[in-house]
Amino acid sequence: MTSYDNTHVYTVEGNRSDQVKRLKYSRSSHLIWGYGYPDWVY
Repeated sequence: MTSYDNTHVYTVEGNRSDQVKRLKYSRSSHLIWGYGYPDWVY
């Protein structure tokens, strides 16, 4: 995830049709299974 707003999250993904793409998902998308923080944040 590169950024977010009230309704969407924005990502940069690789291996999408052999390309790197910027994508936008609804925050309630069924493709998002959850949110978390990496260990180094704490």
